[in-house]
Order: sequence, then structure tokens, then C-alpha cells
Amino acid sequence: MSNEDKVLLAIFDESKKDSPNISQEITKEKLNMDLDEFNIALKKLSDLELIKGANIILSSGNIVAVFTKNISITDTGKEYVSKNLL
Repeated sequence: MSNEDKVLLAIFDESKKDSPNISQEITKEKLNMDLDEFNIALKKLSDLELIKGANIILSSGNIVAVFTKNISITDTGKEYVSKNLL
């Protein structure tokens, strides 16, 4: 499973909870990734419009930071998870 798939599936699972908390529950540590892997996965998911709300800070084309407080999965993301990851 790719890093992008791991992150998307985790967001999908968290979003189904009564009180989802993406920024606390979806972390590089919990997904066993280093910071670059995690940030790149979030950027790719955002670029593919599988998630929305990621605040991605770039400098000279490089990811400096990703803020996850407002991340949610899109309908396209839900469909992708249902067809490919479940």
C-alpha cells in the first residue's frame, strides 16, 4: 500500500467517527512515516482532490509545512477508498 493510500484510508476511517479529529489522529507517527513522506502524501492527495482543506506551505517548490486542522475527505476520495482500498 502506498503512503498516499495509507493516509487516505486513515482519513476515511477517522472521518466516519462521531467526533473526528484529523489533526490529532492522522499523524506521521501514527502512520509510521517520516515528515517528508507524510507531507508529500498529503500534497499528492490534495492535488488529486481526494482530500481538501490541507494548508500546504511551499518555498521554492518544496513543502515547508502542512497544516492538517481542516482536512476532510472529498466525495471523490471516498469513492476511491471504496473501490480500491476496502
